[in-house]
Amino acid sequence: MTTTATPVLPGSEAINVPAFEDYEAVYTSASSKTGFFTLQARTSGDGAMLVLIDIIPMENMVIASQRHIELDSMRQAFGAGPYFAWGPEFVVSRSNTQGYDWTRAPIEGGEPLRAAGPIENGGYLDTMFSPLLAALLPMELGTSVSIPEATAIVGGTVESRMIEYTVVGEEELQLASGISCLCTVLERAADGSRAAERFWVSREAPFVFRRIRAFGTEQAFTSDLHSFHTLEN
Repeated sequence: MTTTATPVLPGSEAINVPAFEDYEAVYTSASSKTGFFTLQARTSGDGAMLVLIDIIPMENMVIASQRHIELDSMRQAFGAGPYFAWGPEFVVSRSNTQGYDWTRAPIEGGEPLRAAGPIENGGYLDTMFSPLLAALLPMELGTSVSIPEATAIVGGTVESRMIEYTVVGEEELQLASGISCLCTVLERAADGSRAAERFWVSREAPFVFRRIRAFGTEQAFTSDLHSFHTLEN
């Protein structure tokens, strides 16, 4: 049976962001030297912007990145951090409903590069440990949506590419940390050389309780929620 994925664009009526307080969540990590990475979620004073801050201690560097997301539309407006799609670079990205403008600084040295141009789909959304998937719940088993994500293209341009997500189950998740969650399980479809991923999601913060990258392959690795607490404003 063929199913049709419902498009979810920035500002779509399907997006219903749950209320939450600023928080910090620590997840297991296969690449961190400590075995963990930290995510902080903080909202601006006027409640218009969500900033997600990732801190990942590596052997030869500490990855510190930030993503600025408009809470009403969930469109990513700004980002800064390491980016490896075109090679080891530090990228500062800006976008609006019409276009994007990324400045690329090679980490190993060299002149900065620029990627800029028009963008489709009214911009792009971000599902990586953000509230976005939770904002689409509840969804019935087998339901599919397509979400525009920023995709690096060979040649140094950026595309807002529609990626399909499908509800594949519901699970009472019991994590090694002692945290439990009645989670909806969504699968991100494979895209080009990128394998499928799975997300265990709830409408309660921190929203993503488990993520498996390269799902179903020998390279699969899991990020489980290790700890969570709210932050003082």
